[in-house]
Amino acid sequence: TAETSDDDDDDNDNGAGEHDADMNDAREQIQAAENPNPANPLLDDDAENFDLDYHRSLLLDKKLAFSAFLSSSSSHVLSLSQAITANEQKKSSTLAVAALVRDRVLQLKLDFANLRQSIQSTRIQKEASRLNPSSEFSFSERAIHERKLLEQIKTKKTEHSNAVKELRELKGVVAVVSKLIEKSRFGLRDSFETWFRDLEKKCANVARRRAEEILRG
Repeated sequence: TAETSDDDDDDNDNGAGEHDADMNDAREQIQAAENPNPANPLLDDDAENFDLDYHRSLLLDKKLAFSAFLSSSSSHVLSLSQAITANEQKKSSTLAVAALVRDRVLQLKLDFANLRQSIQSTRIQKEASRLNPSSEFSFSERAIHERKLLEQIKTKKTEHSNAVKELRELKGVVAVVSKLIEKSRFGLRDSFETWFRDLEKKCANVARRRAEEILRG
């Protein structure tokens, strides 16, 4: 039946349709997330001005270190962080719209059921009036009413098909944005781990140099 076909479409989430522009943006951001992170200015070789105690405290608290990483890193890393925030908001808003569309799909299914029941009742009344001309409703009245109900159900099926298509497209956008968020998080985490390892080396080197200077002094 048409209704069963629409239900199958609802479960087949293959693309984003009119949201191709969103997917193109997503692909560009995924590629950006995979680019190597430029050197961090925090980890230059200026040992004299390097605050060893502060940076050692970062090594003891990764949450604090991550905040320092974001505030002092390159524009590439900052753009990854901002992209994650923006795409999480986009995913949330898209899911909210999808929930409304899903509710509309369910309501249209209920409308189908009610219309089918009305059509069945109308056909029974039409047949009764044909067999008994003195019944409450005339045959022609019931026939006209049945045609109107059939037109209504045809309109509802079109609305249902459009809603299912919209829902499928929204699900496609959510899938792409979710992949983008995952890629950006992976890129950000990888950059942070590299930054953190470099910071460990930097702290060790600065501590060693200062110890040697004290011994020489």
